[in-house]
Amino acid sequence: MDRKSFHLEGCGRTHHAPKHSAPGTRFGNCHARFISSGHGWYYDGQRRIDLNAGQALLLTGDDQGHVVCDPHNPYDFIFMNFTGPEALRLNQQIIERHGQLFEIHNKIQIMQLCRRIYHLPNKNNTFALADALLAELLVLLLDREEHSDNQLHFNRITEYLENRLHMSIAREQVAAHFSVHPLTVDRICKSACGQTMRQVHEEMRMRLAISLLGDQQMNIANVAAHIGFDDQFHFSRVFKKHMSLSPKQYQSRLAGKSQ
Repeated sequence: MDRKSFHLEGCGRTHHAPKHSAPGTRFGNCHARFISSGHGWYYDGQRRIDLNAGQALLLTGDDQGHVVCDPHNPYDFIFMNFTGPEALRLNQQIIERHGQLFEIHNKIQIMQLCRRIYHLPNKNNTFALADALLAELLVLLLDREEHSDNQLHFNRITEYLENRLHMSIAREQVAAHFSVHPLTVDRICKSACGQTMRQVHEEMRMRLAISLLGDQQMNIANVAAHIGFDDQFHFSRVFKKHMSLSPKQYQSRLAGKSQ
């Protein structure tokens, strides 16, 4: 059986515990702590690092560090243990890009997501959701932007897609073009219009198909080929999903209106 790309093994909260002390990671998994208030320290064997409100601490599976609470100003944080090949890869990329301990720039969004994960009931029907939210959280941490003029906006994605209506395009291609994670592309699209990138691109291609079908000189096979469908029947199915009419029915209706 394939390993899950993202797997949340555990999530909890530490607060009102002035004597709290705990190892960083266990059992080879990764560990993240999101500090909402208070103060503490992280000992990595050589240094004592301050942990402050608004920071995130990410640890790898081979970490031998230790977290200790400041008894005079106890921290409040949500912690998560996770594994999965994609989660481990993202965790390492975040550390390489931002450091092991870093300031959370989009604090409200990150902490809301952490609390949502924390409050999920421990039931079988919520495990998949927990893993999906973990993926969203890690992508947000990886792709945080410090300067608004560098942010990837929805209109940049749609402009890229608009120039590629003659082909099918994978989310990974768009992500590679903008140097972000594929999940980031879908997150931006869903935030802007409630659709995935594939759905946005498909809808744009169908709008072009509608325009082309208005030309009675173009047959359905040519329209399908023009917008990158190798299979005319596949094109017809997708078109009907959007228009509740097949391409042939749509052209016939247009012809009837023109008479």
